[in-house]
Amino acid sequence: MSGRCVPDLATLRAWWFEHYGWLLILSVLLLLPTKTLFNAPMIFMALIALYRLYREPRAIRADPQVRLIVVLFLCIWLPMLWSLPGAVNLARSASTARDFLRFPLAGIFIVQTLRTQRNRDRLFLGVFITLSIWALDGIVQFFAGRDLLGYPYNGTELAGVFSPYLRFGLVIATIAPLFFEGLRRYGRRRRWVWLLLVPYVACIFLSGNRTSWMMLSVALFGYGLFLYRAYGGIRWYKVLAAALGVLAVLGLLVVKQPWFESRIDTTLGLFSGNYRKIDRATSYRLPIWKTAINAFEHNWINGIGPRGFRYVYKDYAGPHDFWRDQNPPESPTHPHQELLEILVGTGFPGPIGLALFFWILYRRMRDAPPEAARRAMPWVIGVVVAMNPLNVHMSFYASYWSTVTWWLILPGVAYLGEAFSARDGPGTP
Repeated sequence: MSGRCVPDLATLRAWWFEHYGWLLILSVLLLLPTKTLFNAPMIFMALIALYRLYREPRAIRADPQVRLIVVLFLCIWLPMLWSLPGAVNLARSASTARDFLRFPLAGIFIVQTLRTQRNRDRLFLGVFITLSIWALDGIVQFFAGRDLLGYPYNGTELAGVFSPYLRFGLVIATIAPLFFEGLRRYGRRRRWVWLLLVPYVACIFLSGNRTSWMMLSVALFGYGLFLYRAYGGIRWYKVLAAALGVLAVLGLLVVKQPWFESRIDTTLGLFSGNYRKIDRATSYRLPIWKTAINAFEHNWINGIGPRGFRYVYKDYAGPHDFWRDQNPPESPTHPHQELLEILVGTGFPGPIGLALFFWILYRRMRDAPPEAARRAMPWVIGVVVAMNPLNVHMSFYASYWSTVTWWLILPGVAYLGEAFSARDGPGTP
């Protein structure tokens, strides 16, 4: 065998230093189907950023994108600190606040990595390919009974590569704006790429998670508004083709999947005006929301601390509470509504910080050069989808959803910065 077929150490080292940055960022997405491994690349990026901060503190502190990340982070984090003196479980709340520190540190790494246009293009292509493969794998699981990794389909909730965790629909619905932008970019030269829209949307509906359906609607509205404002809309025949594809998916699901029609009927109970039907349509979350409001009213100054809801649920639940009356009684881990979770966890400073977060991000997007704002917008729309009040499933402060949210925030801010040439900017730790 010729030695020329084997790359030498210098070549491998050069390849690694050219590619490791965007691969680390992408690996967070790649590891979201796991239980906790998605934390590893985020922590690794934070450690590299600490080293760079030690080596070049002034240059990093002067970076406008880093400053923006810090300001946005403080909008969320300072109310968490404010809540600690009254936390019902100080150890849990303090560890949650501590773990959030990895996000601004990882942000330093992400901003520096995405300063080159080549890394931006590679990351975006990697995201689009990953989401496309997940969607195709989910369709294989639906029709064949097992996905490409051998995970079985349980007959009602499609989980794809996320098996056995039921997060598939939520994640791909939240990141859908990036997928839509990928269709727009890559579909201009390769028309067949648009066919990927059908399996992608089908997987969200087949996941059986109604929260993901609502989040998809937010993603579609936000991305459609972006297209209209940035590019004057999109050609009518593409919209029609996409709509017909989605309607075909829904029609097939209604005919072939009895559980899908049942969940649609249950969801329509939201508009019935009947308390029991509304409660059932929200998966019996109305008692949880009542308890959360009651807990906030008694702890409105600084809340009960992030991730403390489960420890006080029985103390603030009303009579004949659905969850407290279970045998054995259950205490929901969080209020299943992000605004309520922030209110309960941090008191009145929490929503103030959240409002400041979005106001500052909006002002920065408005003042950015049009091309930079267009680059960042799909990521920012994903942030809105992840943090909007219709997310009644995942916990805002939990490690999983906070990672998903900040993985969208940090590249979005980085894309607002000036792009240098392909090989400029920091590229080594």
